[in-house]
Amino acid sequence: MQSEHGRIDGDIELNSGLSLYGMACGDIVVKSGGLLLLYGMCTKNVVIQPGGAAKIYGMVKGDTLNQGGVLEVHGAVHGQVITESGNSVISPSASVRGSTQSSRGNSQAIGLIGGATLGAALGGPVGAVVGGVIGAILGNESKERG
Repeated sequence: MQSEHGRIDGDIELNSGLSLYGMACGDIVVKSGGLLLLYGMCTKNVVIQPGGAAKIYGMVKGDTLNQGGVLEVHGAVHGQVITESGNSVISPSASVRGSTQSSRGNSQAIGLIGGATLGAALGGPVGAVVGGVIGAILGNESKERG
């Protein structure tokens, strides 16, 4: 896996692994076979195509769009988290300023989004625990309805 600590200007298309500790000044598109581990910042959007995967530990200033891959958000997204297809997980410790949208029944994302929202409102370690519990409950309820 390639590791980058500096600044990358322009859009990036990944079909292999990249650990980004620096800053990407453009969109990042994760294609089939690509893996993004974002510890730094993306100043625009992150798009995950079918067969791609992204784990966000750092910050995305724009939106994240899952078109059929795997998305995990553990850091911050200032825009929206949109799941058209695939699996998206938002951890209770994540921060999402924009809305979260799911075009398909993704119960895991729905539950963790609810838990993350509540956990962020409460704040601190108590918020993380309560958010995780509520997220698990909401995830199970939406799965049963789905």
